[in-house]
Amino acid sequence: MGNFLKLSNRCLLEYSVNGNEGVIKYSDLKKYYEYATKDDCEYINANICDDKIVICFTVAEGQGGVVAVWDTVSKKFTHVSNGEYAVTATIYKNKIYILENVSNFVEKSHSLISCVEYGIIDSSEESNFIQNIDDSIDLNSDVVFEVKNDVILINDVIIDI
Repeated sequence: MGNFLKLSNRCLLEYSVNGNEGVIKYSDLKKYYEYATKDDCEYINANICDDKIVICFTVAEGQGGVVAVWDTVSKKFTHVSNGEYAVTATIYKNKIYILENVSNFVEKSHSLISCVEYGIIDSSEESNFIQNIDDSIDLNSDVVFEVKNDVILINDVIIDI
């Protein structure tokens, strides 16, 4: 059986990654982020990066949240940082790259890329701004977000880092 990630009513996420199977419970994340509950959760995105799962978990219309990395071998979180407005994220060269869609009553809606060092366990640790995303890039469909060869790929658009 191949790799899979499955959202579930009984837990945060069920997975099978490179032969490692398991369940991530809301209580696993709640140890690091007090709003990690089924009732508070409004958005989850998860991606497989080698033996790790990168999770974007947001609440309050994106105004709160975390980016967390679950190691499927050790079966524990190895990274938790602030993830306000996080849409998707990936790991590249020991950093977490985050695509954010900022939308609130204070500023005009816009998208941006930020990054944070991998391995932080602090839900208030903010990421560092890299650059804004051009409005012409379609983020309303299934977004392909990759970082490789020192460039960021959003759908078919290449951005140097």
